[in-house]
Amino acid sequence: MDQILGKHNILPSVDELYNATSIWLVVKTEIGATPTVSCVLDKVLKFKKKETSEIVNISILCNFYMCIIQESGLTYLSEIRMCFRRGDLQLVDCNEGHHSSNGIGNCPPHKLIHYPGNVVNAPPHRQP
Repeated sequence: MDQILGKHNILPSVDELYNATSIWLVVKTEIGATPTVSCVLDKVLKFKKKETSEIVNISILCNFYMCIIQESGLTYLSEIRMCFRRGDLQLVDCNEGHHSSNGIGNCPPHKLIHYPGNVVNAPPHRQP
């Protein structure tokens, strides 16, 4: 996928922004089938002390804090899905039998999105 996007100067970057519809169209043209482009919205969890307006990034005692989820407004390319027919694994249009509001996936069609190179995953949550 990096080669397909790179061929059209769509490269992972922390600074560049891309139109999700353009990414979808490039992939659709190159693979000859309709993909689905998925995005995630950046959300930041912050904690605000109830008795003050001080905001901290971690919670030590949850009962002293009120949780606030703030959206940064940044949208990131999460994945590009290609669909295959069972049996012969031929590429097929991903929108067959599935409906999305904009036809390309869950990405906003007219908003610029980030295409990050590497994403560092948070460590898995461990049960006590």
